[in-house]
Amino acid sequence: MPPLAQRVMVLGGPMMMMRVVTRRVHETNNDVVIARLHPLPLEPMNFDDIRHLLEDYLQVHLGIPVISIQLCPYGQAYIRFSHLFHRDQFVNGHISFVPHNKAWNNCTSVFTHEVWLMLIGLNIDLWTDSLVEKAISQFGKLIVWEEDQNRLATVLVKARVSCLEAIPWFFNFTEGIDLESNYWSCQCEILLTRMLVAQAQDEDFPPHDPDDVVPSNFDFFSFG
Repeated sequence: MPPLAQRVMVLGGPMMMMRVVTRRVHETNNDVVIARLHPLPLEPMNFDDIRHLLEDYLQVHLGIPVISIQLCPYGQAYIRFSHLFHRDQFVNGHISFVPHNKAWNNCTSVFTHEVWLMLIGLNIDLWTDSLVEKAISQFGKLIVWEEDQNRLATVLVKARVSCLEAIPWFFNFTEGIDLESNYWSCQCEILLTRMLVAQAQDEDFPPHDPDDVVPSNFDFFSFG
């Protein structure tokens, strides 16, 4: 926590989790690991002691250069190596280092439905890819949306969601620039839903020789 800062508790605030669906994450910090000490001492440890312990083991004992060692909420420390090769040496080694994006907060999310939504009365100045994607990202993943200049009253959106109950009935788009800002609301209606099923089966093994080929498997039945 920054110096002189303290946590502020809001009484009556909703204790809930907000889903943020992103694009595919580009892994740009593959040289960072999370260090875990086993076993942990029973008494509280000072982070300076943890840093000195890790520096002594990595830099003095093993001779591996380290760029930084910082506080980590998912282990004892974030460690940034100078080379990616050094990180992979330890992730699968006998000491407890894991990639920074494979801590206990890394889970699997499942989309259950594909839906078509109709946004009614969306301000036409807000018809941009970034704003539509940002609105849908609160509960799902945008697949495509239709911008029809002959139908300015509605916008059709196709998306994938984890549950239908998470889709809101209204959106409020706020400028959020000044102390008092304009906002525009629009209604959201579900037009179509399709439950997502498992993926197609694995591909077949190729035939070993021409005798294994069944010609009828390649017939175009629609041509007679």
